[in-house]
Amino acid sequence: MGHGPEREVEHAAPFGAVEGVDLGLDAFVRLREVAGILPQDVLGATAADFHSRFERIHPFEDGNGRTGRILIDRGLIKSGLAPAVITKDVRAEYFGFITERDVLGLAGLLRSLVADENARIAAFEACKCRRAHSRLHPRRVLDRDPSG
Repeated sequence: MGHGPEREVEHAAPFGAVEGVDLGLDAFVRLREVAGILPQDVLGATAADFHSRFERIHPFEDGNGRTGRILIDRGLIKSGLAPAVITKDVRAEYFGFITERDVLGLAGLLRSLVADENARIAAFEACKCRRAHSRLHPRRVLDRDPSG
């Protein structure tokens, strides 16, 4: 048993919970292979359903959420989208969708989070461009000898 900065963390699975993990993961992988999430559906109900199912397989109190979010973010990034950053503001809503198995609500939340992250990235890129542009003084550029 280890101690984190905020709480005590146990590294043992609940009694009897481990037996179903391999079966759950096998079923999850088979379902994923049969359904095959298409890139355009990475933010759809199918992807949200897979994420929700994965979150219920892992028996440990700590770790399955991070692993599941890494998997969903990997799919988003591979599809050319921004990751879905789960902030403290939406954490309860996110867990509510997982607990209630509300895949349509989860898919909507993921789409919203990706849109928010895309907006943050665009604002950052615009700021970088403005900053770089402000460093270019037109007279200095024109006064330079082209040969170096």
